[in-house]
Amino acid sequence: MKRLAFGFILLLSNTAFSETDMLRAKVDSLFTRASAGEMKYRGMVGPAVKALRELPGALPYLIEKLNTRDARERLTIVDSILTKMPEAVLAVCEATKSADPITVRNASDALSKMPDRRAAPYLVKVLNCPDIMARGYAVMGLGKGGGEGAKQGLLRALADSVNFVRTQAAAGLGYLKDRTTLPNLINVLQDEYYGVRFAAAGSLVKFDSAAIPYLLKALDAESPMARQLAAEALGKIRSRAAVPPLSGMLKSKLSSDRLAAIEALAQIDSPASRRIISSHREMDALVKARQEDLLKK
Repeated sequence: MKRLAFGFILLLSNTAFSETDMLRAKVDSLFTRASAGEMKYRGMVGPAVKALRELPGALPYLIEKLNTRDARERLTIVDSILTKMPEAVLAVCEATKSADPITVRNASDALSKMPDRRAAPYLVKVLNCPDIMARGYAVMGLGKGGGEGAKQGLLRALADSVNFVRTQAAAGLGYLKDRTTLPNLINVLQDEYYGVRFAAAGSLVKFDSAAIPYLLKALDAESPMARQLAAEALGKIRSRAAVPPLSGMLKSKLSSDRLAAIEALAQIDSPASRRIISSHREMDALVKARQEDLLKK
């Protein structure tokens, strides 16, 4: 009787193992087709991707694919499959704990494209990852998804030694839109790397009128780039309150300051801003040409 019971248990175990093995093999086969680059397999890609997203029990095996170093496979698993599976968020979060930096990178990339507050504690820990890309994707995920510790993580990333990470952090703050971070964004308008400066300016625009007082102060910044980016942002927000200080900026000795002021005034497009542009006597040939173009519009 004992032998019979043991044999039955062994049979069940072998059956379960066989089913698991078959599922893994099916996922592998479908993934090969889903990530195929050859023209002859083009018609199979879409159906294979759809089948993988809908295949019951496939998620653990799909998560394993996050360790891929292949660019096409990476795009397939991240962009075409996991980010289209909202139920996969927590499993992808767990993948950020991997000791493999490529898995962490790909998981963080996926989470940056499927924003979820639940991902925040995991993404904050990724900020300690030595992989630059993983940190960059993590801060974007924190910005888009928010959640506990997101703001602190983004501000920490603003001080990262790597340009890419700081740029992503500046952009991420624009998605988070926490008004208490406005002074931080104003400060990084003077970052040594142009990408960070431009990302910060773009984020400030997303705050709309809430950013205006900070941008007006930045028009007096010591850094010409900070002044000019502040002027550009004020123009995009179409802040009429900026018209008088922008008019004063036209007295700057720097032609780049004057050009930034003219561009911003043109975007604000109020009766007062149009009068100021019309009455300004510009000496620099390039700035004058741009001024004349704007007056024709």
